[in-house]
Amino acid sequence: MPLDDSDPEDRRGYMACMFYSIIFIVAILALTFYGSIEVVHQSSLKETTCLVLYSTYNKDVCHSSGRIFTCYEPRWDIQYRVKGSVSDTEGVINGKKIDYKEIDAGENPLAKHKIGSSDPCFYSTRHVNIVQWEPPTLKTGLGCLIAGAGLFLLTLVILGIAVGRRCHAKNTRTENNQSSGDVYHRTAVVFNPRYDVRRARGERSAVVLSEFA
Repeated sequence: MPLDDSDPEDRRGYMACMFYSIIFIVAILALTFYGSIEVVHQSSLKETTCLVLYSTYNKDVCHSSGRIFTCYEPRWDIQYRVKGSVSDTEGVINGKKIDYKEIDAGENPLAKHKIGSSDPCFYSTRHVNIVQWEPPTLKTGLGCLIAGAGLFLLTLVILGIAVGRRCHAKNTRTENNQSSGDVYHRTAVVFNPRYDVRRARGERSAVVLSEFA
């Protein structure tokens, strides 16, 4: 049986569609914003050579899967030259935080770039103080943009369903009102021969039009 606007189930379905659409729109904006920034950043990275002046671990407290533990962030003080510059630029590269257990197990990021070594690195042409060891990749940024596009299409489907249910409910209510009016007119004609059918139909049309106004 078709549902109309007075049906609680129809109203809950419509509100649920709108609720999820709002959540998806927020997620789309976040993914698009982050993905765009990441693509621009990665596209601006240029390769140069970094001289390691000093390296150490910064002690910190990390949280993962409800567990609190001591972690260490590798840090390199480096010197490099950007394109078009006649002098060197000094900067800092911070690595991924790791558990102290990984260091005890032999994982030592600082050993990959020792003090005094000159290794390839990548700096941002937009902000020359931003530098990293990892080569540029568009994988993360494009992944976020693709996910945002997928959510956008899904949001359009959900909104289409919500609007379709709304229009179907309104059309159903209008058809029910017209059917009820026809029964009333036929009954009135039978019991009252002087009943003005044309005037009654005009009044009924005015009522129907007012519902869409």
